[in-house]
Amino acid sequence: MDAFQIRGELTTSLFLPDGTFLCSETKKNHIANLGIKAISRIITGLTPLTFGYIQIGTGGESYEQLKDTETGVPLVDINSNPIMGLVFKTIADAETGLYAYYSETADTGKLVDTGTYTISGDFQIPFDVAINEAGIFAGSHSGAPVMLSKQVFSNTVKQWQARRDSTLSTVTGTYIILAISWKVFFGRDPQYEAMYDPDRLIIAGA
Repeated sequence: MDAFQIRGELTTSLFLPDGTFLCSETKKNHIANLGIKAISRIITGLTPLTFGYIQIGTGGESYEQLKDTETGVPLVDINSNPIMGLVFKTIADAETGLYAYYSETADTGKLVDTGTYTISGDFQIPFDVAINEAGIFAGSHSGAPVMLSKQVFSNTVKQWQARRDSTLSTVTGTYIILAISWKVFFGRDPQYEAMYDPDRLIIAGA
C-alpha cells in the first residue's frame, strides 16, 4: 500500500534594503498535528480553511547549558562551570503556535503544482531583533488561527553578523529584509525523497 506523505521545506533568506543578497538557509519543515487534522477536514468538506499567513517569532532558541553532540553530556569549562549558549528548541507534533510571536504577513504568492503548495512573504527586521522561528497559519495572529506547520532556524542577528564579518562590510540603515519561501509537498513516499536534503546554510561569497 502506498504511504501518503505531507512534508515541507522552509527557506529563509536575508537581503539588504537595496536587494543585496546576504545569506540563505533551508531546513526541513515540521507539520503539526492540528495541521494534519485540518487538511483531513478540508478534504472532507468539514472545514473551509485556507492557510495563507506566515508568522515569525523570536522564541525558537533557548539559552541553556550546551551538551556534547555525540554523548549528550553537559559541557563545562576547566573550572567546572557550565558552558552556556543558544540552542534550537525542539518542536513537538502537538505544537499549536509560535513560542514568541513577533509579526506576520498574508501570503504574497502561492502555487499548487504537481502536489506542491508554496507560500512566501517578506519582512523588514531591525538589526537587533533575532527572528528564529516561523509558522504557516490559517488566519491572523489575533484570531488564534490553526497552525499547519512550524520550524526554527538560525536567528537573523547571527546570520547577518556572520555575513558582515566575512566581508568586512559596512552597512547604513536600521533593518534587513527576511524573505521566507515555504513549500509543502503532498505525495507518495519516497516520491519526494530527493527534495529533502540535509539542512544546509549558504553564506554568500563563502
